Amino acid sequence: MKPDDFKDIELDFSAVRVDREWKAKRYDQWRAGELSADDAAAFADWLIRGIRVSRVTAIEPSFARRVKNFAGAVARHVRTGRRKVSAEVAAERLAICRGGCEMFNSKRVSCRHKKCGCNLKLKTTWADQECPLSKWSKGIGSAN
Repeated sequence: MKPDDFKDIELDFSAVRVDREWKAKRYDQWRAGELSADDAAAFADWLIRGIRVSRVTAIEPSFARRVKNFAGAVARHVRTGRRKVSAEVAAERLAICRGGCEMFNSKRVSCRHKKCGCNLKLKTTWADQECPLSKWSKGIGSAN
């Protein structure tokens, strides 16, 4: 595993709770080719495990963050005329989320993305809303 294999992956070490500075420094050393072969192999192994784990166990936004995000979504929805999409479009949006999105929480039918955290049964019906991962976009809907 070489640093070039990860050139398209942007890593954010702010979410890592332990040894944040060390891991960021180690990553920079690895990218620059400054690690020994054994250290580089061990770091690449850790990196691959970390990427797999982060995709599987996305951490949900805090309650306060979800409230803030939802309040913003409601304000935007009201400001744009409270337009809704058809039931077919809403069902299609929800199917996209359920169909393998790593941020989908099936127990709460919500999004785990830090810019979202919303109840998707509601959010997918609002025409002015879009997926924070760009899996579905704003749609044209009718006013209430």
